[in-house]
Amino acid sequence: MSVIQSSSNHDRIGQRHPNDEVIEANRLYYLGFSQQYDSRNGPRRRIKKHLEQMIAASAARKPMSRGVLDIGTGTGFGLNVAMDALREKATRFAGCDVSPEMLDIASTRLNDAELVLFDGVRLPFEDGEFDLVMLVSMLHHLRDPVPLLHEAARVLSPDGVILIVQEPNPTINSLFLKLRRLLGVRTDEVVERAEYHQFITPGLDPRDLGSVLDQCGLVSRVEYTNAAAVDGFTARLGTWADRCFAPLSWVRNEYCCLNYSIVASGARSAEHTR
Repeated sequence: MSVIQSSSNHDRIGQRHPNDEVIEANRLYYLGFSQQYDSRNGPRRRIKKHLEQMIAASAARKPMSRGVLDIGTGTGFGLNVAMDALREKATRFAGCDVSPEMLDIASTRLNDAELVLFDGVRLPFEDGEFDLVMLVSMLHHLRDPVPLLHEAARVLSPDGVILIVQEPNPTINSLFLKLRRLLGVRTDEVVERAEYHQFITPGLDPRDLGSVLDQCGLVSRVEYTNAAAVDGFTARLGTWADRCFAPLSWVRNEYCCLNYSIVASGARSAEHTR
């Protein structure tokens, strides 16, 4: 599977966007980290199950005949989950990312997917092309996620579903940032800028993201989860940690969960789909 080069960069020659500096940091970060990305994160069983449940619920309300788009697909983890879950429902699967190295890895595991390199701001797709749009652990990599959210809504079919998965919960992450600063713990500057709303800010407020989605004519709801936390312990400590920390995955509270997800759906008027 070859990676398609998007032409959207050429549409913005001579123009700077607030996200450009952070996007460049992501390209640089994954240039050196892409080969270790999957092994460092482990099998991610809890996140996979969480995503499978969200996809199944979305498919129950929507035929998915127009296909699935995974924005910030990376090495293809989320898109692979969607392909396994929806192979009998959807005929088109697409993923886009700013890192050619990550897409090269994705191309080795996703033989039937359309993989596109894009500029991180404008999606190289037409209006209403997809019934399901996913952003898995992606938005915190952007300084300003609003333009991309509007783009996600633009390429979504009128009654489609947007899934925002595994974003840092600012209520909890703010405490970790204060502790890191108190202890003098620093992360590489490129990593900090690439994971902008993980290290430079406590995270994107889900209420703010929900307001943007509401403006796009979608109805959104927030789900809190510790799936990524349990998977992180497992990747670093071994499989026994999955059983040991399993009770954390049952918690669904803003004040006890490291991450949140958002489901946005609903029929939109013609004004919102233009």
